Amino acid sequence: MTETEIEESIEAFAQAARRAREAGVDGIELFAACHALIDQFWTPWSNRRDDRWGGSRENRLRFSTEIIARIRKLVGEDFIVGIAVSMDPDAPAALSMESLQKIVAWHDTRELIDYVTCATDSYFDPHDLIPTFPYPDKLGPPYAEALKQAVKHARVQAESHIRTPENGDYAIASGQADMVGIVRGQIADAHLANKARHGRAKDIRPKDIRPEDIRPCISCNQLCWGRHRLASRRAGSRGDPGHAPADGRGRAGSNSADWALRQRLATLGVETLTDAAVSEWHGDGTTVVNLLDDSTRRVDCDALVLATINVAETTLGAELAGSDLEVHHLEDCVAPRRANNATFQGRKLGLKL
Repeated sequence: MTETEIEESIEAFAQAARRAREAGVDGIELFAACHALIDQFWTPWSNRRDDRWGGSRENRLRFSTEIIARIRKLVGEDFIVGIAVSMDPDAPAALSMESLQKIVAWHDTRELIDYVTCATDSYFDPHDLIPTFPYPDKLGPPYAEALKQAVKHARVQAESHIRTPENGDYAIASGQADMVGIVRGQIADAHLANKARHGRAKDIRPKDIRPEDIRPCISCNQLCWGRHRLASRRAGSRGDPGHAPADGRGRAGSNSADWALRQRLATLGVETLTDAAVSEWHGDGTTVVNLLDDSTRRVDCDALVLATINVAETTLGAELAGSDLEVHHLEDCVAPRRANNATFQGRKLGLKL
């Protein structure tokens, strides 16, 4: 980036904060996580500049320092400014916790930030950036706890696979964090925060609408990460070997949803075959064809389980067909579809009725 481009970026951050304040927002959060732009300035692996924006820690932090100073100039001191960071211990190119603590402490000592949010993983290899169900709960709180040791003024917020009020309560009560961020849990139930506030965590939908047990996030990532990945593919943004870290850890086009499960299965001796198809079942084994070179191999096994394409579930519709009830057929009982289609069509029909 040239000096002019850096100045344009700083001003863009500041003007975005100004617009947020004028819109009535209480504060903003700068995204310095996952090796996004601010993090790229912080990280020696990506910041190899030899001018005032690179080299020493002070120079590498100049970009974020200037952004926050410009924001304060436009919005004043009675406006919340937070910063989001992340920890990716599996990526050698990413910042270590020790380095991240020093960076956060730099901003905290100068009272530049009101809080810091700590998430997990990075764009180097985002397999647990938005963790799926094979990952354990509360991935972020241990990193938030480490950052709490580095600050004196700022509050520390934990996120990453917290999902429920109970997990949030644990992270705060145990002293790992001052606050928690729950995103997918509130996608699963938009009323989660208010119900937790009123002690109704066991009932995630308002009583005057539908008194049910909590509808939890199951980390399927269909309507959050899944939608983001779909948009990324449409924009041509998939795994790119040209952007892999220097140590070659990048996995082009890897499936982040099941990577943790594959890792666990590998420790149990399970072999994963890709670009392959079953051509014949022998009763005690199968013939597998390599789709890249047409070579074959026999794999001894006790059973063959097929994951086939989805089919419409019409059982209930067929059973109700001869009844006196008014029956409407939607989504999965018509054709194989996803949860977002069912939600949309169900709401549309409900409003019509």
